[in-house]
Amino acid sequence: MFIAYVVVTLLTAAANIFSATLDFIRYKPILINMAKTGVPESWITMLGVVKTAGAIGLLVGIGVPLIGTAAAIGLVQFFVGAIMTHLRARDYSFGLAIVFLLLAVVALALRMTCREQRDALRKFRIQPVAARTEPALLTFSLMQNRCTLFS
Repeated sequence: MFIAYVVVTLLTAAANIFSATLDFIRYKPILINMAKTGVPESWITMLGVVKTAGAIGLLVGIGVPLIGTAAAIGLVQFFVGAIMTHLRARDYSFGLAIVFLLLAVVALALRMTCREQRDALRKFRIQPVAARTEPALLTFSLMQNRCTLFS
């Protein structure tokens, strides 16, 4: 389940970073959609910043669960608001917003179901296997939720 969470989180973060990049370069089709929905063009940079913050929060949240949960909730709220803005303006071209919303919802749901992995990451510790004079090899296993020092 943790692997699924990481994959979905990376995909969601990448999608939001891509979308934020389009906001920052003021991609013409986005400006047209903003005009249709009545959103001022001056907001586009701030919308890009919010998406970027959400994406960074998701990535940090892989290691710090509370931040990942907060970022996913924030992105869900952001895209619900985006869909509501389109509906209020009677503009029904919000298919991508639904995709982004679904990605954020799935990332949040998987984050909430990965409790044992979340707890294991908090209790991360190195366990020595044997004390020898040879150089040691450090290996990390997410599947076993532990870090082991092999000598």
